[in-house]
Amino acid sequence: MNPRAIRITLGILLFASVLYFPWYVTLLIALIIVARTSGYEVLIAGLCVDLLYGDRGIWGLEVPFLATGTAVILFFAAHFIKKNFIR
Repeated sequence: MNPRAIRITLGILLFASVLYFPWYVTLLIALIIVARTSGYEVLIAGLCVDLLYGDRGIWGLEVPFLATGTAVILFFAAHFIKKNFIR
């Protein structure tokens, strides 16, 4: 399978997991995406999770965009690790 087909398949699977699977499956797919590609889809998926299922946040704390913030941290951490330690 070529890299483009893998990226498209993982992107479709990520957005399907936002709708149909538990959060930990979505997180696992997001980790796989940022490990293999640049992972811009993860940022959009984090925003979709917040817009669809956003509530008061974890443990009742007022954190309005928790999934988006987590996606941004995951994206930049993966970019930093790839840039400085892997390539």
